[in-house]
Amino acid sequence: MALLSWYVARLRPGRASVAIVGLKDQGFDPYYPRYMVQVARDGRITERSEPVFPLYAFVNAPAEPSAWYAVNNTRGVDRLLGGSDDGVPSKLATREIEALKVREQNGFLRHPTRTRVRPGDKVEFKHGTLAGAIGMCQWTRRERVGILLSILGGTTVIAPRDWLRRISD
Repeated sequence: MALLSWYVARLRPGRASVAIVGLKDQGFDPYYPRYMVQVARDGRITERSEPVFPLYAFVNAPAEPSAWYAVNNTRGVDRLLGGSDDGVPSKLATREIEALKVREQNGFLRHPTRTRVRPGDKVEFKHGTLAGAIGMCQWTRRERVGILLSILGGTTVIAPRDWLRRISD
């Protein structure tokens, strides 16, 4: 039996599920880590699973050219990543993949909770040129928030949601 190594396969956009199924059908062990994110949908916050690395999958395959050729010619796979001119893909340390799997199984792969800012909330800028400035939330749209700043003569500025911290009065 050939010695197995972990490799990184670049996937074609929108073809991850086809690639994963194709790799499994050929007897390879693909790993496509996912994590939970909170998304707003129809006025509600829900959780869903998304890939950690959307265009990449890890593949446990024999360290031989015939296996690399098979992976590279799987539908949905662009190519194995490698750093040499002779076409040899780069191996990953097994301990790195195992550590990632443990983190995923224990629920540690989570997107940070979005800052819940609503119109009328008092907020402080955490980042950017306005760091430390305090204003009032005027409106929210997905990841953008309109903030009324009195220091700018009552001008509304638009900021990313994750630059803000809601503060109590």
